Amino acid sequence: MTKQPRWIIWSVATVVLWAAWVAFAYLPLRQRDAREEAQRTEWADKQNAMLARIHTAPEVMQRIDDLSLRLDSVSAQLPRPVQLKEYMEMLTGLGRETGIHSIEASPELASMMSVSKATDGPRNILDTLLVELTAVGEFRDIGTWLDQVEAQSAFRAWRIARWDRGEEPGTVRFSGAAAFLVSVPRGESS
Repeated sequence: MTKQPRWIIWSVATVVLWAAWVAFAYLPLRQRDAREEAQRTEWADKQNAMLARIHTAPEVMQRIDDLSLRLDSVSAQLPRPVQLKEYMEMLTGLGRETGIHSIEASPELASMMSVSKATDGPRNILDTLLVELTAVGEFRDIGTWLDQVEAQSAFRAWRIARWDRGEEPGTVRFSGAAAFLVSVPRGESS
């Protein structure tokens, strides 16, 4: 074997060392840096999204407060459990004003028992109460009365409605159940 000049050996050794450094140090460090940069970009995007949500928080809180005030003002117009007797009398009074002979409005017992028993807190709870309505009179008078019942802010829907012929000629009998919203103040039992 011939002896190679030293410069060739040193050049080959240098190239091998550089190749090893690139393969085992430089490339893994570049990959780690690329992963970290992608992670930093993802975190920055998440941080920007959170900051955007934080900046809109006062507007959202204002909307929640506005909706709470509207709910309170609407629920103040609804009957409460302690006012149900007066509310039922008001409904029958509407029927008497239209000329109905016999009229009755009473809360359904099972529905009355299930009206929420609220817990302590600043807001009212809205619950549904079924009211049984019966009337005997002329069809037109009962229809006018039912229109007035449906015009009440607490009225939601008819659950049952039945029309029968009245005992006297020219009269009809209406019996039905209507769903009404009631406002139960927190801490007040049904």
